[in-house]
Amino acid sequence: MCGYAEKENSVIDAYTFYGINYSKCHTYGWGKDPERTIGALSEISKLFVSEMNKYDIQKFLKMKVKSMDVDVSVKQTLANDPQTLETYNLDDRLSFDTIQSVINRLELKDSTGYGLMIFADFLNKKDQVGTYQYVFFDIATREVVEKWEATGEAGGFGYRNYWAKSVYNTLRTPHFTKLYYKARTLPSRMQK
Repeated sequence: MCGYAEKENSVIDAYTFYGINYSKCHTYGWGKDPERTIGALSEISKLFVSEMNKYDIQKFLKMKVKSMDVDVSVKQTLANDPQTLETYNLDDRLSFDTIQSVINRLELKDSTGYGLMIFADFLNKKDQVGTYQYVFFDIATREVVEKWEATGEAGGFGYRNYWAKSVYNTLRTPHFTKLYYKARTLPSRMQK
């Protein structure tokens, strides 16, 4: 299901992985117990730790993971208002400004380097796909450096596994459907 667009000339050589953030995503056609859904979605980030061999983000992205702090996304996902989860508008998608706003407010242990947070954008039960934004950012400035969109087929038993499969399917290839944002000229302190 994933399309292809080469990720070229990345300025990032290593990063801290902050998990999958479902705090601003919308579901379409799900319509089931939103509180339970948010609880299940918050568990998906933990799979990158508990099932490292399957969810080997370093292998899939071919970029070194310096450390992991998936609790950042777990806490944000659990703080999501369940009543804002379901939408009836197919165009109800994450904006760049929304993503930047979330990144600006993150409470992180690290103060330098790069971070990767995967933002769940749109979980479409009708078409059985999840769309995600892979967002790399400078931890010190919170400036987004690179951003891709990827869509993966969902499936499996239970809320968590159903949407976890869509994440996994976006990881199975190091290529993404669209290069939305590319690194601007980096500050001199960050250039090699």
